[in-house]
Amino acid sequence: YTGDKCEIKPDPCASKPCANEGECIRIGYYNYKCKCVNGYTGDQCTESPCSKYPCKNQGTCTATNSKPFYSCVCKNGYTGDQCQNDACYSRPCQNKGVCSVSATDPYYKCSCKNGYTGSICDKDPCYSAPCENSGKCIVSGVSPYFYKCICVNGFTGRRCQIKPNPCASKPCQNEGECLPLGYRGYKCKCNNGYTGENCEISPCSRKPCQNGGFCSSINCKPFYKCTCKRGYTGYNCEKKINPCDARPCLHGGFCQCLGGLMFKCRCRDGWTGNRCQKRVDKCGGCFNGGRCLCNKYKWSCRCQKGFTGGHCQRKAKYYYKR
Repeated sequence: YTGDKCEIKPDPCASKPCANEGECIRIGYYNYKCKCVNGYTGDQCTESPCSKYPCKNQGTCTATNSKPFYSCVCKNGYTGDQCQNDACYSRPCQNKGVCSVSATDPYYKCSCKNGYTGSICDKDPCYSAPCENSGKCIVSGVSPYFYKCICVNGFTGRRCQIKPNPCASKPCQNEGECLPLGYRGYKCKCNNGYTGENCEISPCSRKPCQNGGFCSSINCKPFYKCTCKRGYTGYNCEKKINPCDARPCLHGGFCQCLGGLMFKCRCRDGWTGNRCQKRVDKCGGCFNGGRCLCNKYKWSCRCQKGFTGGHCQRKAKYYYKR
C-alpha cells in the first residue's frame, strides 16, 4: 500500500508493464496480465510478430496494425505471404519442362524436353517451321528431332529439302532412257522399238505376226521377228505357202496342190518318182538275169538259159544245149 495513511491499494499496472500498447489487467493486488495487440506476444507484449521470423527465404519482416500484423518483403523471385513460394511455384515451364530457381529475372530457368524451346518451353519443335518446300510439320515426340515432316510434290529428306528426281524410280522400262522435265515430269526415250509413256509397249503388242505366228523382240529394226506356223511365210506370216510355187516337179512335171504343204507331181512320159526325178527304165522288167532289148518302138527280154516268159520270170521246162 502507499499513501500518507497507507490508504492507496497497490496497482501492479501502475508501472505500465505491457509494452507496444498492450493492455494491463490487474489480478489481485500484486499481479497482472498483459493483453497484447497488433500481433505482439509475451508476458509484457515485448515479442514482435517478426520475432519468430515468419518471412522465409530471407524475406524482410515488417510489423503492421492488421492481421497477421506483419508484412513480408520478399527477395527477387519469391512470393507468398511468407515468401514461401519460389519462382517455380506457379509451374511456369510448360510441356514437361523442368524449372530451377535463378538469380536473375525472371528468377527461374526452364530446361525443356522433347524438342520444345522458349523461356517457358511453350514453343513446340515445329515452331521454327523446319519443313521446307511446303512440307507439313508434325510433332512426333521421338528423338532426336521430335518432329516429322510430311513432304509433298515429290520432295524428300528429313526437312523436305531434297528436290524430287522424277527419274529416281526408274519409270522407263525396257532399257528406256529417262529425261527429267523439271521437278515432277519426265519423258522416256525408248529403245528397240518399244513405245508408250514408260516404254511399256512391246513391238509385239501390235500383234504384227499374222495367221497365228509367234512374235519375239529383237535388237534391230523392225525390232520384232515372226516365227510362222506351218504353211505360212513372209516377215509377218502374211503369205500362205503354195508348195507348187517352188516348182518341185522336175523335167516339166505338173504340180498339183493338195492342201497345206502337200502336193503331187504328174510326170511327163519317160519320168517317174514323187518329183519326176527318175527316168523311166523301160527295160527294168527283165528278171533272172534276162537282157533287155529295146528300140524306139518296143522292148523285149532275152532270157538266160532255163528261163522263159515275157520278163524271164518262169523256169523253162525244157531247153536245149547247143
